Amino acid sequence: MTKDHKQIIQRSVAVAFVLALIFPALWIAMTGKTWRSPVVEKGYVEQLTLNERTKWERENMKPASFIEHIAGVRSYIAAHPKGYIKTSFWVFVVVFIINGAILLVRWK
Repeated sequence: MTKDHKQIIQRSVAVAFVLALIFPALWIAMTGKTWRSPVVEKGYVEQLTLNERTKWERENMKPASFIEHIAGVRSYIAAHPKGYIKTSFWVFVVVFIINGAILLVRWK
């Protein structure tokens, strides 16, 4: 393996790592939706049946603004770390393979 190959691999790893960390968060931010509900006692909602809860949510849930949605992305990721890491891993693999192939073809 030559010095050029090592540089290509290092660049591919760096690019893939950065994109793997950023892409899932951007995907959640751009395609997701956040809903707000009025503040109520936890016991009140737990006492409702499934049908009553669904009806209550339909009547009281309002879409959050885009700024509120973006502000909530961090907490969403913190609540779902396994899914975020899994998605980041696969983004890393795909980007590494594609970027490495492009750089190797360009190098020759």
